[in-house]
Amino acid sequence: MSQTNNFTFGIEELDNLLNNIEQGNVILIAGNPGAGKTTFASKIAYENMKKYNSKTIYISFIEGKNEFFRNMKSLGLDFNEFENKGLFNFLEEITFTNKEMIPDLLNQFIDIIDKINAKILIIDSITSLIQLSHSIIHLREILHNFLYRISKTKGITSILIEEIPYGSEKIGIGIEEFLVDTIILLKAINLKGKIVRVAEIRKARRSNISLTTIPFIIKYDKAISLLYPKKFNRVAKHKIIKIVLDNNDFYIDTGSQNLIIVHPKINPFSLASLIILGTLIGTPSLLENIRRKLS
Repeated sequence: MSQTNNFTFGIEELDNLLNNIEQGNVILIAGNPGAGKTTFASKIAYENMKKYNSKTIYISFIEGKNEFFRNMKSLGLDFNEFENKGLFNFLEEITFTNKEMIPDLLNQFIDIIDKINAKILIIDSITSLIQLSHSIIHLREILHNFLYRISKTKGITSILIEEIPYGSEKIGIGIEEFLVDTIILLKAINLKGKIVRVAEIRKARRSNISLTTIPFIIKYDKAISLLYPKKFNRVAKHKIIKIVLDNNDFYIDTGSQNLIIVHPKINPFSLASLIILGTLIGTPSLLENIRRKLS
């Protein structure tokens, strides 16, 4: 399903799931260090420039332009191409120590947005502003006014990145309740020495969400790839669920106690999607009865 008003996540499964995202929405991507926040936001920007020629401003308080371009190119996202076309503007390593500069800085961002007629703004990260602010209440008011001006009156899609300390899942400073339309929490889980990443959809205004936690991987060429079933339907009333994942058929008895048997040819990370779906359809774990086509 295509997105409305010339906006896409650039990830087909996410576009289908969050099918009411509009230009001018505010999207918050939060997560622990290393969860994939910058990659996730960059993927969105890249695909919108590629598909819609959406002029994008990326404001970084964390890394420099050369480092960002190098890291993204290693994942198959070449931002040099869009910079040369005048579609991508990277404001790098913005640092300041005077807390009173925050309002002036945000006003400068608005001036740049107006000057180049930007359609997408990424701030990486608002955590830097939170750490510098002497008052969360004051910062909340400033950000509320800033986001309202650019998103609700100018129609700029804003993507905010927020760093969350390990061991915490608390998100935001209060603005998400009012101005943020979509909240995606990214998690990097260490399972026996392997990193498993999941995206949890905490808020999705105007979208009917059927699946809120989705495993994903960071890989070359796609940057972000969700491990999401391509097809999910019943083939026998009340008894059997058929799931097609990566061109393979899975048959699951609803309500059964299940055991996962992993063949060496099976990517274990792909099974995370099935475990989540098993929870949704009433099975504590997967799979007791599973037939899988193996090449």
